[in-house]
Amino acid sequence: MKKLTFIALSALLLASCSEENAPANPAGGDTITLSVNGSILLSRTTTAEDGGILKTTFVAGDKVGVSASGGAIASNCEYTVAADGTALEGTPISFQYNTAAEILAYTPYSADATAAGLTFSINADQSVADNFNASNFMTAKASVTKDNPKASLSFTPRTALVYVEMAGTLGETAKALTLCGIKPSLKWTAATDATATEGEATDVVMRKVGETPVFMAFVPAQTTAADNPLFVIAIGEREYSYTPTAGIEFKQNTVKRFKLTVNADETVNIESSVVSGSDWTEDGTTTESVDGDIVRRYVELISAEEGNFTGKALNEATGMQGAKEGWNAIIAGGNSSAISISGEEAVIATDGGNWYQRALYFRAPNAKGTAHKYMLEFDVKGGTDIQVGVMRGQQAGSFTSNAYFAVSGATAAKVESTKAEYTHKSLQVDLSQISTGDVDFSTGVGVIFFAKENTQQTHYVKNVSLIEIE
Repeated sequence: MKKLTFIALSALLLASCSEENAPANPAGGDTITLSVNGSILLSRTTTAEDGGILKTTFVAGDKVGVSASGGAIASNCEYTVAADGTALEGTPISFQYNTAAEILAYTPYSADATAAGLTFSINADQSVADNFNASNFMTAKASVTKDNPKASLSFTPRTALVYVEMAGTLGETAKALTLCGIKPSLKWTAATDATATEGEATDVVMRKVGETPVFMAFVPAQTTAADNPLFVIAIGEREYSYTPTAGIEFKQNTVKRFKLTVNADETVNIESSVVSGSDWTEDGTTTESVDGDIVRRYVELISAEEGNFTGKALNEATGMQGAKEGWNAIIAGGNSSAISISGEEAVIATDGGNWYQRALYFRAPNAKGTAHKYMLEFDVKGGTDIQVGVMRGQQAGSFTSNAYFAVSGATAAKVESTKAEYTHKSLQVDLSQISTGDVDFSTGVGVIFFAKENTQQTHYVKNVSLIEIE
């Protein structure tokens, strides 16, 4: 198995760390140094491709954790790579016994590590270079003696590197790529040097490599769940999801390469392979077709799960500017109205106040939305008229106007009659039309429900969704 090589020429191990026992056989205080033979600098913080060869390169400021046992005792000492990119700076570790010292190192450094090891989590957003590089967890071992105190550290990646080349008329224009359903953490046990993948599955935003159609991300070793989306591809204002028919295995210390072709007719071809010539261990040498389907992924400003009130709590706000992401109860002005949740439904109990002082309000995240058509669906009962509006989100210092997107053709709040029993409503929303200012999603999108009149009355709302349709 090939390894990444950590080069630290004549480097001094930094920091005099904890001494757990007084020496029974003093060694005389000689210090341990590091040196590694090799011509290619490889480290945590920069991983790039040069002529088809992937290299990981150390840079100044990188942090390494080092422990020692046997002839020298140290626990999770923090070391910093010097300006030359090779030397390590700090207080030296000294021999305490006339026996061999076992060195165990890892990077990036964590203050939470113990003698037993640590739990390392990748960054969910690796689109930023620093987050991408900080997600590359590596370890190294070496043995030194008082007569030969130089340690040669060869660091091994303990994650997999996912490498995707986008191709095809649409694929080459992809602006973002997300890897879906990934367990984000690995538990490293120092005594056995073993790792175990853990954590709730999450999505990982991959790093786009400059102006190339290549995306990369580090992930712990694992096999993805079959029939779940593997990639979400952002092309223009649209998103597409690719779902393989079987789980995909990502192996530790390997590069898993994909070539994902998205054609003009939205058909897809995907190949999985690893090309020779990488400084990382290759995951096979053959090209394998990965069956699956690509489908348009519609933006869900309110998903079916978000629109089910069971188990949810309302944020309390006095206006739309103070609302948080998710569901809010807007109550202000000293009126006697109340907004609450009861089981699967939201309850709007109106008793006085202006419409903006007694409303149920959903706030979508900033920058989420497209200038396309959506369908707003919900169930409602009450027996009197209710109004619903889809608005640009408000944010102090950014945007504070009441700007309505078009609902059923009108850029205003829509009046809907209700009955004593639940009825289902389906309203088309056009986010390319707005009543005030420009169409802009930087402050998010809000959906508001309130009684048309402020007299005493109660409405019940459930099963809300707002999903892109074209």
